[in-house]
Amino acid sequence: MIDRPICFSPTQRISDLQERVEREGFSFSSFPIVDDEGRFVGLITRDEVDFAEGKNVQLGSVMKKVCFLYE
Repeated sequence: MIDRPICFSPTQRISDLQERVEREGFSFSSFPIVDDEGRFVGLITRDEVDFAEGKNVQLGSVMKKVCFLYE
């Protein structure tokens, strides 16, 4: 179980993710995407980053979306 996952927002850009991965030296390449309330809304993996059209693309537009019903 991961106690403190490294999360990103759907409005952050691929360049933000890449800069942090490089700066912090992460050995992994998949990250949860959470909304403003901290709810899990998607997942970004190396595939989405590699196939995106440029580094200025928002993560929310290329992430693997998940669908949950919240009460």
